[in-house]
Amino acid sequence: MGAKSRGASARRVEAPAPAPATRLPVPVLSALFLAWLLVLAWQYRLKGVRLYPSAALDFARLLPAALAHMGGALALRLAGAAALWLLAAALGAGLLRLLRVKAPRAESLLLAAGLGMGLLPLLAFAAGLWSFRPELLRAATLGAAALALLSAPWWWKALPAESAPPVERPGALAQGAAAVTFAALLMGLLASLCPEIFYDSLVYHLALPKLWLLRGSIGATPHNIYSGLPLAGQTLYGLALALQDEKLASVLHWSFGLLTTAAVLLIGLRRLGAAAGAFAAFAFALCPAALYASWNAGVDLQSSLFCALSMLALLQGLERPEGERRGWALCAGFLAGSACGTKYNVLPVAGMLVLVHGWRARANGRGLRDTVFMALAAAGAFAPWLLKNMFFFGNPLYPFLAGVLGGRELIADPVAFLEASGSRDLVRTFTTTSGLKELLLQPWTTSVGTWPLGDWPGPVYILLLPLLLVVRPRRESERALLAAAVGGYLLWALSSRLVRYLLPAFPFLALCAALAVEHPSLPRWLRRVGWAAALYAGLFCLQAAYFQGGGIGQREYLTGMTPRAEYLKRQHPTYGLPYYAAAEFADRALPKDARVLVLGESRTYYLERDAVASTVFDHNPFWLAARESKDGADLLRRVRAMGVTHVLLSARQLLYRENSPGVFPREAVRSSAFAEFWARHLKPLFEEREDPGDNPRWLTVYEVVDAPNPDGAPTPNPALVLLKWLDSRASAVPGR
Repeated sequence: MGAKSRGASARRVEAPAPAPATRLPVPVLSALFLAWLLVLAWQYRLKGVRLYPSAALDFARLLPAALAHMGGALALRLAGAAALWLLAAALGAGLLRLLRVKAPRAESLLLAAGLGMGLLPLLAFAAGLWSFRPELLRAATLGAAALALLSAPWWWKALPAESAPPVERPGALAQGAAAVTFAALLMGLLASLCPEIFYDSLVYHLALPKLWLLRGSIGATPHNIYSGLPLAGQTLYGLALALQDEKLASVLHWSFGLLTTAAVLLIGLRRLGAAAGAFAAFAFALCPAALYASWNAGVDLQSSLFCALSMLALLQGLERPEGERRGWALCAGFLAGSACGTKYNVLPVAGMLVLVHGWRARANGRGLRDTVFMALAAAGAFAPWLLKNMFFFGNPLYPFLAGVLGGRELIADPVAFLEASGSRDLVRTFTTTSGLKELLLQPWTTSVGTWPLGDWPGPVYILLLPLLLVVRPRRESERALLAAAVGGYLLWALSSRLVRYLLPAFPFLALCAALAVEHPSLPRWLRRVGWAAALYAGLFCLQAAYFQGGGIGQREYLTGMTPRAEYLKRQHPTYGLPYYAAAEFADRALPKDARVLVLGESRTYYLERDAVASTVFDHNPFWLAARESKDGADLLRRVRAMGVTHVLLSARQLLYRENSPGVFPREAVRSSAFAEFWARHLKPLFEEREDPGDNPRWLTVYEVVDAPNPDGAPTPNPALVLLKWLDSRASAVPGR
């Protein structure tokens, strides 16, 4: 940076700058903050935000009961996750050595694990194009993990490391925050052992790798729109499923949240102080969006970890002398590209990190060469997923730009696909008063307004981040963190309303919240008030998550009161119209080589047979065939050409998705070919139906038969029953 910096030792710790004056007089600032705190307290009070000591006592009773019942399962999954992280750390240690970068041992180990976990799915996916057989994957993964363990003394010694700067002893408030953080992580770990009911996981996070394992290799699944996304997380879950089951995948996702918390802690400890580091870790771990994400096998916490580690490497590079910056830029870029490999919506965040790097380089009188290398490394880490889409779909960005680059014919409802991701209409936003108002009020709406299950940031951020408007950053690292937090928030606010899509930027926001509450320009008493309010808010977030976990039956499952099958056969707030009873029958009764056509339902994870299914946004190949068939025999030929031997129907889902063109296409259902095929070439094997009550379902399983059913014994057709009911309902509406 300056001449003194260029002559410094390999590791440079920024000297604390004198505390600057705030942008407002301290009395005015204090009065405004207290008024803001009172407004928030009043609003949250109206919404019932209060702590119940009974919740803590109940969790204390649950913990030993859950560990007694699930202890063996927990130990097994933790061992599986440890094996994967050990393998990743060994791979990453080699990359760190190639990059010739050094950091304190804890940071080096965390960076090595992140680099390795970015490389591992690329290697596994490439190998999976040839073979993704579970027995081969299991042997290869366990063998590689064993090799990593045996070679640990070597790569641990070779891991580039330097001495860590001293850290002051945390005070009582920081210790309290650490205790609450530990409780949140522990609760998330227990919740991750519950059966997977997250919709996205059952449709693609777990369903796609399960399908690869059943088929023995990775291939195109053109009727699952999500298979066009980057699939780093799904590939890792394929390894988890080959080793054990979906619970290992969920525990692995939880561990990404654990390591993100650790990364935020390390960034804060070194650059903001011990108390601020503890607060930042607390703010991230207690964010409801992160809490709920840790329960399932999603990919959002993977994005968070890679973005946090990219920032860690970026800050290291900004603090280094000239000869060491290139390696850190490459490290930060690879991690940013790995974040993009988890989902498309991280692409703008990665680009923003590159811009932050270039901005700070230019601000300190340096060129952009290292920034270019960072961008190239990010592009290199992400490029394999573009090549995957070119190979499978002929469109590197599928399902986006499908009308321009190809693949549009596969998508039945592109508008619904964008709406499901909470996409914001930018034209409406900037051309209407209501749209602009909605954008400006987004922080208030998501924090204080409605709270969809788990999809809210909690009170901590809206309480503390406004303080950054009146304090000035003191160091280079603070400027970079502020830029990343503001950029990450704006990119999210302009693209989506779903708070979980902000998780890649939450590490930066958590560090900025810590910067606000621990900023030395603020009076000590004001900082303590901020701490106290934030701790109360964090405890409420933990309590709310605990109650909502209880509302979906986690307590009963974890203590053995509800068996797995019963849990999956019942509706839960996040798990409507369960299909498990039909999947259970198919797993038990159908031949191993059966191929099941799934209609109405998009979730296929628990089906242990090869399946032909589509999402609610795609054209189902069966309905396409029904439209084109001349008669039932022609449709039978087309169904057989798909390799289909059986059909699983969730009729209730047809009714629920009655307006979805891919799920319940009326013209195809009305066709004579469909009616004839169903009546003559399906043999009923299973039916479970319940119309009234709180657990409605209508599930059927059929065998496809070549010999027609007798004319007097046609197979009943639930789709035609529902169509007739819908038609009668429509005719009863005046004016229709």
